[in-house]
Amino acid sequence: AVLFIGGFLSFMLIVSIPAI
Repeated sequence: AVLFIGGFLSFMLIVSIPAI
C-alpha cells in the first residue's frame, strides 16, 4: 500500500511539474 501511494505521488509530481 505504501509503495503504491509513493508511486502515485511521484507520478503526480512528475506530471504536474511540466504542466506548471
